[in-house]
Amino acid sequence: MELIGIFFIACGLLVLAGIAKAVRPDDTARALVLLIPEPIAWRPSFKAARQAVRMGALLEAAAGVCALCFPRSITAALIAFSYALFVGVVTYAMQ
Repeated sequence: MELIGIFFIACGLLVLAGIAKAVRPDDTARALVLLIPEPIAWRPSFKAARQAVRMGALLEAAAGVCALCFPRSITAALIAFSYALFVGVVTYAMQ
């Protein structure tokens, strides 16, 4: 069975989501700061969280572009890791 179409859709979605978060990181940064538990002594400032979200978003978009340009098993693993990380964060947030 050929799954390259689904793979390209997943990569394109990463590119679009990464660009959107890089342009407007405020909502994601606010959500991530709220995910850090209270007992932890160090909490990043909102400005630091925005920069971290922006850098992560650019990495996300770059991974998607790289996988679109070079559809190999290593880039597929990178895309799968990105989606697995997303699932992990959402699962943690829902607890």
